[in-house]
Amino acid sequence: MSHSHACPHCGSREVRASRRRGLVENLRSWFFQARPYRCRDCRRRFWLGPARRWPLLAAAGLGLALLAAGTWGASHWRTDRATPPTLADATSASQTALPAPPDVGRQDGQIEGLLRALANPPSPKPVPGPVAAPPGQAQGDNLPKVPDIHGKPLVYAEQVLRGLNLKYEVIMHGPAFGSPPNQVFSVHPPPGKPVPPGVNIKVHALQNPLAGMPKWWKTVPRAATLPGAEAERALLLAGLRPVFHLVPTAEPAMDGLVRQQSPSAGETAPYGTEVHLYVNQLAARR
Repeated sequence: MSHSHACPHCGSREVRASRRRGLVENLRSWFFQARPYRCRDCRRRFWLGPARRWPLLAAAGLGLALLAAGTWGASHWRTDRATPPTLADATSASQTALPAPPDVGRQDGQIEGLLRALANPPSPKPVPGPVAAPPGQAQGDNLPKVPDIHGKPLVYAEQVLRGLNLKYEVIMHGPAFGSPPNQVFSVHPPPGKPVPPGVNIKVHALQNPLAGMPKWWKTVPRAATLPGAEAERALLLAGLRPVFHLVPTAEPAMDGLVRQQSPSAGETAPYGTEVHLYVNQLAARR
């Protein structure tokens, strides 16, 4: 909602009334008859009040002076009432000159200076920013770079990253059939790129197909009449280790299929047991 006042910083009229914060702003609002506002566009805060402030300041100063004079008179009246005057005191009082009235103007100036100091606190000292790199030198030259660990074993890659004090995160993929397990196949950021502080290097590695499998007895799955790749996958998922043997055949339709397996399907075998697969292969391809 637009307001009749305008922001002194950006000139927008999209302003709203803001809350008073603490005793200082409440005193400022009461003495100067002003209130805080906030601009909806530039989000800056400002104060608005009457154009003529000297009548308010004069009234405030006069009120404080009257309050001080009344307090001073009350204290002297109580002192005089507490001790009855004697004849000697009356004689000395008649010979003593009356005290000078208090300097009201000086008190008003002190009060006004105090209110200004409370309303406008000193701004904090600027904090020096980061030192810029010298001309001709890029900022990334001083940062550590990603080492070349592509195709390396995962254990070796972790040792290299820890030696360079780099943060990293290992992401396992797989199982990978026909590929060496626990081997790094991708790194992000790529090798040679500078690593900003706090950035984790993501290391993608292939998982061992038999890693994490419980060591108990397994049921041998059926691999006969299946293609060699499917039979291998089924045995690895079951926690068994396939061993291939090529058997020549003259029938093209049987090429690449498992003819026989040992142990047979349905038998139980310990975790990691070798299962021998006899795969047909055309005699002409031998």
